[in-house]
Amino acid sequence: MTSTINKNARAFMSITLSISDALSLAAAVLAAVGIRWLAGILLPYVVVLLTPLLYLTLIPIVLIFLLIYKLWGLYPAIGLGPVEELRRLITSTTIVFTAFTAFTFWVRSAEIYSRLVIAFSAAASAAWQAVSRPCSPSLVEKMAMTASPMNFRISPPCSCTASPTASK
Repeated sequence: MTSTINKNARAFMSITLSISDALSLAAAVLAAVGIRWLAGILLPYVVVLLTPLLYLTLIPIVLIFLLIYKLWGLYPAIGLGPVEELRRLITSTTIVFTAFTAFTFWVRSAEIYSRLVIAFSAAASAAWQAVSRPCSPSLVEKMAMTASPMNFRISPPCSCTASPTASK
């Protein structure tokens, strides 16, 4: 298993980063829809009530985000500095959210999707991705380490230490 992870480190990095990005996008949209829905309940005379199930139809847009991130060189993002990675992440996220907003106006469905939800989702997703993305390389490293054969030696008085090399 170690050789598989080491041989395919770039693929594993891309997979973990894309999962991290997709979960961050989903969490941001879920939080934005929740806040907007709650505002519609608490302030019924000020804010129009939102239908949260309508936003489930937007799940395929996550694939567009992942495609744009790939085109901007965010997968596997090995060799990018943190500042350059954050710049590319914010730029590509803004491009997709702006294109989605323009598309809703073009097809005349701007009244259906809340601009507040779109704006909050854009800001929150960029922030959450900036926090969650640095965890992905360490996750791949931990997978590579735990996949290696470990030899546990018990030395008195009963303290366990892990040795990454097998003793003969």
